[in-house]
Amino acid sequence: MTDSHPPELAAGQTWTFAGAPNDRARVFIGALEMYGDLEVAHVALIDLPPPPNFKTDRDAVTVSHMPFDRAAVEASVDAYVGENEAPAEFESGRAEWREAVEAGEAGVFTITLAQALEAFYAAVGDGAESDT
Repeated sequence: MTDSHPPELAAGQTWTFAGAPNDRARVFIGALEMYGDLEVAHVALIDLPPPPNFKTDRDAVTVSHMPFDRAAVEASVDAYVGENEAPAEFESGRAEWREAVEAGEAGVFTITLAQALEAFYAAVGDGAESDT
């Protein structure tokens, strides 16, 4: 954000974000909730270019669910775009995250959206196939 106040994030919002890989990329805010001492922003990253070497016939992909510290999302968003519906896989991704948290196998991202997306590209850009 360009002003000094954090954005008023709310579930259902779509924003542009700093460091996005193209002009179409957006972050969708799916839910906000407390996780320990952190307020978690559950997001989806939409209209992303496929990662390098990613086998898909689509020109855009979606990361259906990623949990972030709200402050990391606030530091990453640029411009409010409007309201939107959650991607189809968002709630199932959120449920998988909750199960992993309860098993002590998951947490939240505290880095920027762009940094997390870079890590995602590195992890899946090895030629794996996807339906996303």
